[in-house]
Amino acid sequence: MVVQFKFTIPVQEYVTGTRDFYPGLCLKTVVQGEYSELSSVYTKQIEWAEKEGYRCTNALFEVYRTDLTQIADAKDNITEVYYPVKKISFKD
Repeated sequence: MVVQFKFTIPVQEYVTGTRDFYPGLCLKTVVQGEYSELSSVYTKQIEWAEKEGYRCTNALFEVYRTDLTQIADAKDNITEVYYPVKKISFKD
């Protein structure tokens, strides 16, 4: 039997700007496997971007598509890796 709990805390006011995130154009790589494989993905994304004339505009980020507590093998883990980029122009 699996029991899940959700806790919430009421917030009286919303503060803008503290967690707003607009990454814009991104390279996206979907990785199936263990988290230890992610560092090689970062390297490949950076190399591809430089070769194709893109530069980084923000921090890399990940979206975890699976819950490790819900899968039998870490090799079935799915992670999306995003690398925010901008095409380099002659003005940049």
